[in-house]
Amino acid sequence: MSSNNAVAIEHLMHFMQAQQESIGTQMAEATRRMEQSMKTLLAKRRYLPTYQGKFNEDLDLWLFTTGE
Repeated sequence: MSSNNAVAIEHLMHFMQAQQESIGTQMAEATRRMEQSMKTLLAKRRYLPTYQGKFNEDLDLWLFTTGE
């Protein structure tokens, strides 16, 4: 493999790693925001209509699966 190819591959690998880290950070932030929204909904739960119980069932399922 030529030196230029090796350098190009090295740069590509660093770029891909940076992209993966960026995506991981974005996903962690999105997850944090979603969890905060769900906790806010839970705090307001007693004031919200139940939509024939569907909202509360979905929220209970989410809380059960996340261990909240």
